Amino acid sequence: MGTVLDVTERAQAEEELRASEEKMRAMSESSYDAVIVVDENDVISFWNSAAENMFGWKVEEVIGRKLHPLITPKDYLHQVGDGMKQFARTGQGPLIGLVKEMPAVRRNGEVFLAERSVTSFKLGDSYLAVGSVRDITERKHLEQKLRHSADRLALALKAGGIGVWEWNLHTNALEWDDQMFRLY
Repeated sequence: MGTVLDVTERAQAEEELRASEEKMRAMSESSYDAVIVVDENDVISFWNSAAENMFGWKVEEVIGRKLHPLITPKDYLHQVGDGMKQFARTGQGPLIGLVKEMPAVRRNGEVFLAERSVTSFKLGDSYLAVGSVRDITERKHLEQKLRHSADRLALALKAGGIGVWEWNLHTNALEWDDQMFRLY
């Protein structure tokens, strides 16, 4: 005596779920940006390899810990606390839906400028926040060098009494700087 149970559909659903999870993990692991997921209590549930490289914390060291004491400068923690309280109640907060430049802290204490993008979603009765963090130290350094070069060029043009014009052949637009107008 016995029963026969066809588990084909269940096995297929489990395989599809496993494949979907594997695909999502592969996508986040291939990202150059840190991808981090926290719950409404600021507890980390996902931390990709880019986050490990950027912040210096291994995944096994951070899962289950609060995020912001690990990566936020002490001077900003009170703001984070207020934002997380709002997030826990509503799934919204001051950073949700924004891309913002903010300081961040590596495990070794080094503070660096990061670009953070945060979004949220509800899973069951809980809110989760997904953050994408990019180290913009090099970009800021290059922007500073570009501003310095532009300032030096402007100084040289002014000292030489030289005007600058630009003619776009495609649109036939002509642009003159202030010195060109003074000269002519």
